[in-house]
Amino acid sequence: PTNPELFALDVHSGPGHTTAELLHRLDESSRVVALGRDPWLMQVAKTRVRPEWKRRVYFKSGDIDDVTGMNDATYDLTFANLVLGEQVVEWQPALAELSRVTKPGGQVVVTWSQGLLLQASDLNGPWTTNTTASSPYTNTPSQGMQFFRALVP
Repeated sequence: PTNPELFALDVHSGPGHTTAELLHRLDESSRVVALGRDPWLMQVAKTRVRPEWKRRVYFKSGDIDDVTGMNDATYDLTFANLVLGEQVVEWQPALAELSRVTKPGGQVVVTWSQGLLLQASDLNGPWTTNTTASSPYTNTPSQGMQFFRALVP
């Protein structure tokens, strides 16, 4: 996204690679919340932040479970890099929460390392293979409620 003044959430920010990339790519009026649960990795992530980015990023201790306490429609961009299906086993409710905290017209971006992306309009299915999906996959919440899961061979 190239819109000015975006508010982004980086879930399970880890050592800060994605956070730094977001800060680099988004304009100088955009802000990023880096949500991480490991204090050591959070310190590593802070070293990746250039001095001119420091006022645009907030490092918050927490993980995907803390997203449930966030307000609806808060973020323009929600990013989960290698989180769902890898760090978070019960990723279906996690993805629903990421969509909930993303503003209408915003974007939820998820990446995964292997397998197929399945999609349904109902949590109970029927599930179909999203043949156009590749990692990273971006979904706009205004497309209607969608549920996703990764099928790993």
